[in-house]
Amino acid sequence: MATTRNDKLAGLFVNPFRPGYGQRPPHLAGRKNEIYDIFKHVGATANGELVARDVVIYGPRGSGKTALLRVVGEELEKLGVNATLELMTATDMQSAEDARRELIGVVGQPLWEALKPQEWGLDWRGVQAKWQRGELSRSEVRKGLVAKCKSKPLILLIDEAHLMSPGACGELLNEVLTIRGRGGPVIVVLAGKPKLAELGNLSEVSFLERGEIMSLGLLDEQSSGDAVRIPLGETGIGISETALRRVVDDCQGYPQFLQLWGSALWRRASESGTNRLDDSDVSEVEPAMRLEREEIYLGRFAGWKGADRELLVDTANDLARNGWVERPKLEAMVKGLLIRQNREPDDCGALVDQMVESDFLWRPRGQPRMLPALPSFVSFVANQGRSR
Repeated sequence: MATTRNDKLAGLFVNPFRPGYGQRPPHLAGRKNEIYDIFKHVGATANGELVARDVVIYGPRGSGKTALLRVVGEELEKLGVNATLELMTATDMQSAEDARRELIGVVGQPLWEALKPQEWGLDWRGVQAKWQRGELSRSEVRKGLVAKCKSKPLILLIDEAHLMSPGACGELLNEVLTIRGRGGPVIVVLAGKPKLAELGNLSEVSFLERGEIMSLGLLDEQSSGDAVRIPLGETGIGISETALRRVVDDCQGYPQFLQLWGSALWRRASESGTNRLDDSDVSEVEPAMRLEREEIYLGRFAGWKGADRELLVDTANDLARNGWVERPKLEAMVKGLLIRQNREPDDCGALVDQMVESDFLWRPRGQPRMLPALPSFVSFVANQGRSR
């Protein structure tokens, strides 16, 4: 049966793939261990137990941190746990006072309402006014939070946690530790970019030493293939092994690229009416994918200007020739490039930080060397030297 224009338009709204940051993919491939480790602590808290650790998840942009938080939240809701579940972003927590207000609900009123302060004898408007006038002590608020957590455990899922200031991070975690120390079941799950690891060292809470820490990087080949093949199969679309291999090789394990490829291949099948994709379909889609990828690279590269941009290109070429190294050696390499540019060599540490922040490289947990956040982006940067 021929596919009509209306069929094609309707098909656009049932595409299972979710390209873009912060979206839950149709199949969260390669993250079973992480989900298990999170639920080990979150589930215990939901059951009223006092866990010894909070959870920290960090990784480069597009590695699936937000999707992981959403999966945890959705699964907890499906289970119908008797716990207060709050998914928030850390954008507004830039000071200890911000974190304190967020926790008790002056900034985050939905959280306060979820805690139902009226159940332990405090009126919301009265509490808000007293806190703003400085008439409500922290011990009074904490006493109420402890009582509430004892009756209904609190689970905080905080995304973009790397945006918090060290003071805000320390305040939030100290309050949580205090509540838990007084018998109130509560847990925090923090997710953010690799800067989150540095934040932990600066916050004076040392949660990186006593937390459940996990880093999310690139997917392996099997998981990459599953991320594309399984959702296609669930919509009645097959894909040949050679075609899938080409997609997996092109994506290099990067979750966002896998979603882009999956979405494009699904549209290709929908528009052509085929239920079996092969090499010819991949070849048809490939030019558009190349453009998508280049736009992403250009967006990341655009943050580097002038001499810093030249230094990044030289660093990419040096790493391509000499291999990936531990941070001290990388800083020494950058220092040499700064000297060659007649610039202040002590800026090397800040520039390496900028490389991490811009998703050029990072250090996964348990790995001594700095590694590419996305190998093909490093290759893209190295090639820019040829066009200078």
